[in-house]
Amino acid sequence: MKKVLDPNVDHDLRAEYDLSRLKGGLRGKYYRRTIAGIKVVVDGMNTSNRSWYKYDYKIGHKIKYSGITQDLERREQEHQQRWPGGHIVQVGRATTKEAALEWEQTKQQVITPKRK
Repeated sequence: MKKVLDPNVDHDLRAEYDLSRLKGGLRGKYYRRTIAGIKVVVDGMNTSNRSWYKYDYKIGHKIKYSGITQDLERREQEHQQRWPGGHIVQVGRATTKEAALEWEQTKQQVITPKRK
């Protein structure tokens, strides 16, 4: 699910952001490093491994399944084979695998009733 920029909107920097006043500043340096495969750390947070998505698969307003994936479109197609007519709703932002697994375990504990 890629975001597409509106071609009718000017996506350039505003005039008040004068790049000549930035010492050593490069526009898009984190983007280029990320594409090159270099680990990017911003404010002490590693952003390069946030490629996992949490999601709910819904039919109407009813949640049929909750899970994690790296490819929401592919996963939606797989679920539609079992439950036609549904759709995926992303929960939160992209996250790390560890955080996604922790969320999935918590979600399963809430959904799954305890057996005696």
